[in-house]
Amino acid sequence: MYSEDDECDYAVKQPISDWLAERLANFTPGTEREWRNEQIAKRLKEIEEGTYE
Repeated sequence: MYSEDDECDYAVKQPISDWLAERLANFTPGTEREWRNEQIAKRLKEIEEGTYE
């Protein structure tokens, strides 16, 4: 029988990737938001210039 606890146990047992571990260790809401906004601005600029792939 499936239970929510099974899903939690499964998630906990999965190894975390080095990339994700580093991102979580260096995470701050302000810098993450700034980075996301920069990426969106770059993408919009590329779309306007017609260079977006």
